[in-house]
Amino acid sequence: MFEVIDGIEYFCEWSSKMAAKEIGDFIYVQNEVFDTHIGYSYFKHKFIDNIYGDSLIVIAYINGAPAAARAMWRNDLDTGRRQAYQPCDTAVLYKYRGCGIFKVMTTLAKSRLPHKSILYNFPNKNSYPGYKKLGWRDIGSYCYRIWFGFRQYEKEHPFLIDSEYVKWWFGSRKDRDFCVVSRKGQHYLMRRRKYNIYIAIGKICESDAVMFRKTRFPIILFYSQKKSFFHRFSSLIRVVASGDAPIDIKIPLYKIDAI
Repeated sequence: MFEVIDGIEYFCEWSSKMAAKEIGDFIYVQNEVFDTHIGYSYFKHKFIDNIYGDSLIVIAYINGAPAAARAMWRNDLDTGRRQAYQPCDTAVLYKYRGCGIFKVMTTLAKSRLPHKSILYNFPNKNSYPGYKKLGWRDIGSYCYRIWFGFRQYEKEHPFLIDSEYVKWWFGSRKDRDFCVVSRKGQHYLMRRRKYNIYIAIGKICESDAVMFRKTRFPIILFYSQKKSFFHRFSSLIRVVASGDAPIDIKIPLYKIDAI
């Protein structure tokens, strides 16, 4: 489905209904902006094989050529009980930045999403002001903290990652160095950053833990809302939700698309 706004043509369609050309245009913009080499397998895993259903994809065309792209990634909350979308893969070619494309893509996509669906995101320092201008509200902000105990971690992150989600989003991917740390019958999924330093992602069940290698004596960091010594050295992770999102909404950090 195409729509012309301020002279720019916008394509907006559900991921399962996209033709090969539009999928190729989306991938092209991602690779050009982020200097990556993703292909169809990336798109298929994230948007076609999604356990929750279709995502909404927006592509902006200027003079017939793809100039920007953005996805409303289907990523439900409360173990799939709340339909939700996370804006991600936002890319605007350098020469078209500052033209208001980001705002139009966000507004257009939101108008096409199902009523009462939740919108949330983890914006960086560049996109955060844009969300605030659109009326999104802060849910929380996190920075690195050293893991001294599992009770400390679970107090801030009391979520067990759903088994189906673990298999889809983490278990089948080869682009990250995932592993498991087990203590007293509990299992925690980690992502290696460098050397022997790992970031905690979340708690998983024993049947899922066998999919990942185990690591011994790691240095573990986790994201905490409490400031620590590492606050000045780590990048801040913000969590925001659209202004019409429920007040009681809880957004676990393992939902970050970039993990």
